[in-house]
Amino acid sequence: MQKMKELVDEINKHCYNYYVLDTPTISDKEFDKLYDKLVQMEKETGVILPHSPTQRVGGEVLDGFEKFEHKHKLYSLNKCQTKGELEKWIKDIQDAYPEAEFTTEYKFDGLSLVCTYKDGIFQSAGTRGNGSVGENVTEQAKTIKTIQLQIDFRAS
Repeated sequence: MQKMKELVDEINKHCYNYYVLDTPTISDKEFDKLYDKLVQMEKETGVILPHSPTQRVGGEVLDGFEKFEHKHKLYSLNKCQTKGELEKWIKDIQDAYPEAEFTTEYKFDGLSLVCTYKDGIFQSAGTRGNGSVGENVTEQAKTIKTIQLQIDFRAS
């Protein structure tokens, strides 16, 4: 149990450095090895500590930004690494939300944005945050030339 606590603390430290301070202290590959080791320990022991990073999606909202509440929770692939794990993830989502629609794409490190449009007009942008609440970055997003301020879409 002590080794699990130490591993949780180590991973959480790396997460804080990466997500909050924007100063990664280990490579993604090294991080994934630590994370996968923790997942294995949790499976083997049946114990998941309340502050385990396996229970978190995304990062904490930074104090300098207004909160942005997502209309719908943003889910993570939970580190799926095989076709079988992805198929199980899809089934779990569809079992919980039969009407759910989603897409997957290759992972790129960087910031995720959720842009909201009303009748085709850009309204707001928020970061992923923890999947339920992120940072409101509407004004910053407007400076990104590839984000369309108007799209050809009208709600029916």
